[in-house]
Amino acid sequence: MSLIVLFHAMMLGQLAETSDPNTLTDETMLQFIEAVKTQLFVNNKLQKEVYEIFMGRVFGIKTKRYNVVKDSIAKTIEIGTAKARIFMEKKRRGDLDEYKKNSWFANAIDRQAKDGSGVSQGGMINLSMSALGAAVDTTSSYMAWNLLHVDVNPEVQECLCEELSAVTQETNGKLMADVFERSQTFRRR
Repeated sequence: MSLIVLFHAMMLGQLAETSDPNTLTDETMLQFIEAVKTQLFVNNKLQKEVYEIFMGRVFGIKTKRYNVVKDSIAKTIEIGTAKARIFMEKKRRGDLDEYKKNSWFANAIDRQAKDGSGVSQGGMINLSMSALGAAVDTTSSYMAWNLLHVDVNPEVQECLCEELSAVTQETNGKLMADVFERSQTFRRR
């Protein structure tokens, strides 16, 4: 999840607990990530199973899986649009901190506001939230390959387990970004 949090920080200028221990992770961002993960996972099954394809394409029947995908898409749109509108209102009022002022989305708002940009405000929000949703998929793929690497290399598993156990004892069970910067296991690979 740390890559999506990094992408979120870059895109919206909002830090999370993994990048700054004094900042709590935004609960709505976690809900957004969960909805995108559900959407991707269930949609993959929806596209591969003969029953789902047959019911949907031949009969036009919306199955339970179809409805799960539809609901998770609606949730990502709801959360993403709300976050974007709140951000835009704060920018309009001049209430953005330095991180947010320098974020990708703040600059996207400025580019969209220029005459001749050809992009509506709604289009800009949709493009931004699509990029954020795609980051969840990219992060999931990246994490899956990393887990596969750890799975097929028992020596990496052992080193990683020892290091994470020691670190989480020091930090009261929390993993912070600096843990990976200090890691001997991650530096060796």
